[in-house]
Amino acid sequence: KIRGMMHLLCEREEEQQTPTIYALAFEVREERIFGSVTLERIVEHSGFVAFHWVADAPEKDLWHARYVSNSVSKFGYKREDFYDNRFTWNQFVYEEDRDLLQEEVLEHLRSGKLEYTRQYRINAADGQVIPVHDYVHLITDGADRLLGVEIVIFDLLMETERNANLLLLENAVNRSSNIVLVWQYRKGEN
Repeated sequence: KIRGMMHLLCEREEEQQTPTIYALAFEVREERIFGSVTLERIVEHSGFVAFHWVADAPEKDLWHARYVSNSVSKFGYKREDFYDNRFTWNQFVYEEDRDLLQEEVLEHLRSGKLEYTRQYRINAADGQVIPVHDYVHLITDGADRLLGVEIVIFDLLMETERNANLLLLENAVNRSSNIVLVWQYRKGEN
């Protein structure tokens, strides 16, 4: 028996007269949905950082974090920093990029395009400014009132460094007259 929330999804196929019903169950703890440990693990090892922000009073720019992936530690933060409002989204985003990001949200709300991508900079906990690419999903009340934002961030600095290393390796292999074997070693594996 599962305690928590259950969502029923219906799907009607063209050939069928009756809908097929799927039940998805989520265990609820402390008002956070822990529906998939697997999904959390995928996010943690993907290089992405995920956020779900909920609007308390968007007109006053008051938001709280409903979900922050543990992978936020790659930028020197703990998820509790965001849950406890010790650190806000506006502090996370590089100051020169904040106004543009807010304008983009308003523009996408007006146009009804609730999913989009963008590039900007964030402030790491150590003071480093990091370029990122993100995927945004705006959550509305069905009209034009913004209720929340789901964001998945990818570190462009890390990607740039990885591509530079791959280019160096590729050049070394292409210029070598010897056979080159390349493998990946993971600690603890034979």
